[in-house]
Amino acid sequence: DTGIGIPETKRNSIFQKFSQADSSTTRKYGGTGLGLVITKNLVQLMGGNIDFKSNRFEGTTFWISLPLRKTEKEAVIRQNNADIPDSSHIKGKRILLTEDNIVNQEYTLKILQDMKVNTTLVETGVSAVQYFRDHASEIDLILMDCRMPEMDGYEATQIIRDLERFQTPLKRVPIIALTANAIKGDIEKCMASGMDDYLAKPIHRRTLERMLIRWLYSGETDLPKDTLPSSPAIHHDKMIDMAIYLQTKDLMGDDMPQMTRQYIESIAGYIAQMAAALPQNLYHDIAEAAHPLKSSSAALGATRLQTICAQIEQAAIHHHDHQEIEDLIAHATIISHHTIEALKELQHAPA
Repeated sequence: DTGIGIPETKRNSIFQKFSQADSSTTRKYGGTGLGLVITKNLVQLMGGNIDFKSNRFEGTTFWISLPLRKTEKEAVIRQNNADIPDSSHIKGKRILLTEDNIVNQEYTLKILQDMKVNTTLVETGVSAVQYFRDHASEIDLILMDCRMPEMDGYEATQIIRDLERFQTPLKRVPIIALTANAIKGDIEKCMASGMDDYLAKPIHRRTLERMLIRWLYSGETDLPKDTLPSSPAIHHDKMIDMAIYLQTKDLMGDDMPQMTRQYIESIAGYIAQMAAALPQNLYHDIAEAAHPLKSSSAALGATRLQTICAQIEQAAIHHHDHQEIEDLIAHATIISHHTIEALKELQHAPA
């Protein structure tokens, strides 16, 4: 951690639930105090220990020790074979594949055909935008090549996200980048444009299957969408990734309600910091507020809010257009309200 460091006098308290070395840190540097308690719980569940060494104002190095056993190669192979994903859960889902390379088209279409999903193929970013404009409500997920003629995948994704605000404001279609350059800068560019995840080329069958299952299967029901009971509130799977939420809930146990309350209480402050910094073009302050909200949203499975905070952070870092950032913050405000409602419903739902 390249932050301000941790004084030795705080060694015993730093791992306590929902604490920070300095109570003013949250206000000055961001952060919610959730990261270390989650990490410590994970390490302890694995029978390990966690500790740190730190120099004041020079950052902190955390370390963990885990009692792991060496596994025979044959056992690993058996486990890998047992982990073949079950794609029957997403049968009939509607995929928009945006890919201009003929070989990649045929290979990816064959995998999708075997998974029994319905696929529409377009070859340019322009075609992807036009198809989305005409069929937005009919698309469950988009596989978006990043490098294409006429309009690349980054620009196409940005336009699609703009269209969503007006055409399907309560639905966010997952967009998965298909990129040959899965390095940090390119991945950040994907996230900043509005994509949700990425696959590195060459694409492997199992990797693609797992990616689609991750984004298209909630694990809650196999009923078609039109047979589900209606609700005046936004469905949880629109705001909350239930797989992540339930994993965190299982990990945190009795501390989950307190963690959720603390997260909810922190949201308005971060949104307000972003909004207050915008008129003065304080891009650094905007990014500093977006970053911790992005991280804590990820821990709770609030993926919609996590994604838009990532977009705000990147837009601020790169000094994007003032109006673009203003629109993103406004959208984050709306999404934050729906996220809070969804989490409150989950807190009061029967176990």
